[in-house]
Amino acid sequence: GYLQGQRYGHEDNVSLYIEEPTCIEVEEELSLEDKMTEYAMLILRTADGLTEEGFRKRFGRDIPEDLKDKMKTLVAKGLCEEIKGGIRLN
Repeated sequence: GYLQGQRYGHEDNVSLYIEEPTCIEVEEELSLEDKMTEYAMLILRTADGLTEEGFRKRFGRDIPEDLKDKMKTLVAKGLCEEIKGGIRLN
């Protein structure tokens, strides 16, 4: 799961999980770069897609160049289409 900037998981052992389902096994504080990448991957699943405007509203900055390069690659491979100010899955 993901909540308030932290990624977490539960016990892999089903028997132990059944005994204590609320026990969090793994916690990871995401870096800003990880948060931006995670946002990009999740927002691409929506009809709105990943846009400069949406990214700027969320993070207060432009989409990083490495993500822009990945966006161009997705469009070139035909996996995404360009929309006003960004891309979305097609």
